[in-house]
Amino acid sequence: MGYSESDLKHDEETLKNLELFRSPSGFRRAMPKLISSVRKGPGKRDWVTMQYIAGGYQQMSRKLSSAGGLEEEENQTLKLVVATYKMAESIYQSWLESGGDTLNFPQLKYAMSRTTVLRHWGDALNALGLKESAEEIYEIGVSENLWTKIMCRPEKQLETIEAGGSYFYEIEEVLPDFVVEGIKESLKGIRTEFMKNVKEGKGVETWKVESSGLHSTHTWFQLPFYVDGDSKPGACGRYPLVCEVYDGERFPAARKGQIKLSAMAGGTVVRKHAGPTMERLRMHCSVVGEVGDDSWIRVGDEKRSWEVGECFIFDESCEHEVFIGGVGGDEKYRVVLIADLANPLLVNYEDYREASKGSKLAEVGGSRLYEETQDRFMRKRGHDVPEL
Repeated sequence: MGYSESDLKHDEETLKNLELFRSPSGFRRAMPKLISSVRKGPGKRDWVTMQYIAGGYQQMSRKLSSAGGLEEEENQTLKLVVATYKMAESIYQSWLESGGDTLNFPQLKYAMSRTTVLRHWGDALNALGLKESAEEIYEIGVSENLWTKIMCRPEKQLETIEAGGSYFYEIEEVLPDFVVEGIKESLKGIRTEFMKNVKEGKGVETWKVESSGLHSTHTWFQLPFYVDGDSKPGACGRYPLVCEVYDGERFPAARKGQIKLSAMAGGTVVRKHAGPTMERLRMHCSVVGEVGDDSWIRVGDEKRSWEVGECFIFDESCEHEVFIGGVGGDEKYRVVLIADLANPLLVNYEDYREASKGSKLAEVGGSRLYEETQDRFMRKRGHDVPEL
């Protein structure tokens, strides 16, 4: 069968709806139209539109998770995510086997990246508690050379210095001494700012509840100071020390990342997920709330807990999850300062320059600061480092 005029009209309408899906909040209006498009479409099967339908169901599941108390509805929606991705994959593989016709497939320009599809498909299975099935999907990414291991699932694989299989780093390993000193000296002052805000009625309950679907109990609150390099003046006014220490002149902030306070009450569970980029590492510095071994963050196959006044760094592109048990003393929340730094372990300096765009510290320090940081890390990890 050829590509008929009715096929052309159908595809033109589908393209409009795919564009609508990608617009802010447009997926709700686009979803019924895309579903109808697949059902009424011509003989060729449209795996691109099927992927968007799966993505739409996934957005719905996240909203249900954030709403709380709708576990049954969320699970039913997650099952639709899994079933739709599975159907799209079958169609996609058939399309590849038949030669991958691009001439009569205008939807192709809207196709999701392969990593996005596998990440989201596996994440839906994980959210349903189907760990082994999720790992089978992530393994596809490894077999297609998208990732080097199933635990770490960035959108784009970049080469980094070998860390000996560890997912955690001490801040002294990957940050210059003067940055480490500034961070450690500031923590007591940030705690003082926090207590002052609590007394003034501007405590954790006035922050935003996390709403991306990673938890469902409304017990995780966040106060952002910088998002992708843009400052939040209101938050900086309440916590001037945070913005003084973590601006681009004193901290090698990631181009795409956040600096924020994150508070979790006892009983908070953050579901398994992996960040989208290797361009950044994530630092946690505990500000308030003593916790024991029943509170932890798992990254890959390693677990750590938090100690007030101490910091650690981890590879956020690798799978991680959080559980908060009891919070000691008079505190209701475990509060940490989260700061995303440009990943100095990237082997290619141009990758690092891209990751650190907007950071004056990284720009002024240039390749010298980058090379010194890598030398320090390799020495502390026992790598052989040639003398300059």
